[in-house]
Amino acid sequence: FQELLVEIIKRPKFDEKAEVDEEGVKADYNDMIEFIDARRIVDIVYLLTSRSLSHISMLQEEYYQEQGVELYTVLESITDHHIKDGLVSFLSVASDYPRYCAYELYKSMESGTDEGSLTRIITTRADKDLKVIKTLYGEMFDKSLYEAINDNTRGDYRRTLLALL
Repeated sequence: FQELLVEIIKRPKFDEKAEVDEEGVKADYNDMIEFIDARRIVDIVYLLTSRSLSHISMLQEEYYQEQGVELYTVLESITDHHIKDGLVSFLSVASDYPRYCAYELYKSMESGTDEGSLTRIITTRADKDLKVIKTLYGEMFDKSLYEAINDNTRGDYRRTLLALL
C-alpha cells in the first residue's frame, strides 16, 4: 500500500487535454493482462501511476471491451484490503472524477461529518466542476448537496460551505 501512495505522489503532471496514444493503450492493456495473470501488483501500480488519467480511462475501457469485466473488479479480486481500496479509488478518479467527488462528499457526511474531507472537496472544486458534482450528488443520493451540507453542519462552517455552493 505504501508503494502505491508513494507512486501516486511521485506521478508527474500530465497534460490531460493531450491526445492519448491508442497504440500505447493497447500495449498497456497487454501488459496489464500479463501483470494480472502473474499477480504482479507492483508492476500494476507502476503502470497505472505512470500514465495520464485520460490514458488510464482509455485503458479501463479497452480492458472492459476485451474482457467483458471492469478492470477494478479484477484488481479487487487479486489485491488485499488497503491496496485494493487505493487502486479502486485511483481508477475511479481516472474514469469519472466528478462522480468520485460526489461519492466522497456523501461518505464525508454519511455517519458523522468528516470536516476535513468535506472542506477539501468543496474548496478545491468550487471554481472548477462543483456544479457538475452537485448535479451528480443529487442524482446519486436523491438529496441535494445543499440539503446534505445544511443537515450535517452548523454555524459559520455551514454558512461558508453553502456560500461556496
